[in-house]
Amino acid sequence: MNGWIKLWRKLISNGHFSLDSRAFKLWIYCLLEAAPYPDPVKGLAAGELWLSYRSIREKLTEGSKKLSMSTIAAVLKQLEAQGYLSLEHCKAAGTKVSILKWREHQSTGSEDASSPAVEALPAPMLLYVFESEFGRKLSPIEQGCLYEWENTYSPDLICEALTLGSYQNKRSMAYIGGILKKRRAEQLKTGFTKSKGIPKQEWYARR
Repeated sequence: MNGWIKLWRKLISNGHFSLDSRAFKLWIYCLLEAAPYPDPVKGLAAGELWLSYRSIREKLTEGSKKLSMSTIAAVLKQLEAQGYLSLEHCKAAGTKVSILKWREHQSTGSEDASSPAVEALPAPMLLYVFESEFGRKLSPIEQGCLYEWENTYSPDLICEALTLGSYQNKRSMAYIGGILKKRRAEQLKTGFTKSKGIPKQEWYARR
């Protein structure tokens, strides 16, 4: 595939380099292989690609050693859990990968090079709650995702989605994001978690 992608200089200092080396290489591979524009023939939107395990094994070698299928699958799950991409398994067609925040990071629109982008960060309390529940620091992309949720959903709804995901042992931004979309569609905007009926103020206090 011809063309280019953007790699921001802040990549080296904003946490992405803390990724496992295999995960970082696979993320860059997906950026390079993703469709830069919508491709109706292949059924891809911008920032999407059909996953090819054979291609990954051939291009992401470690010396003369090729990655196993199970290793590739585990690394993809890690990237999905940390909010770098989402995986969609389509019958007969295979696995489709969607790069999250593709438009934001790879937009070909004109930018003012003299004006650095402002880092979007979530509210400290909500960030603390998520990191406490996940048992680790959120990646820069996960923090950006949380910031977007704050501008779309109520804090109560975000906490409810986190609670439901935790009860099901599904602590990933992709899974919690799916709950948020479903809850919003159902217009369930009460001040209580549906699973246990815990008021959000009390939920915060228990953390």
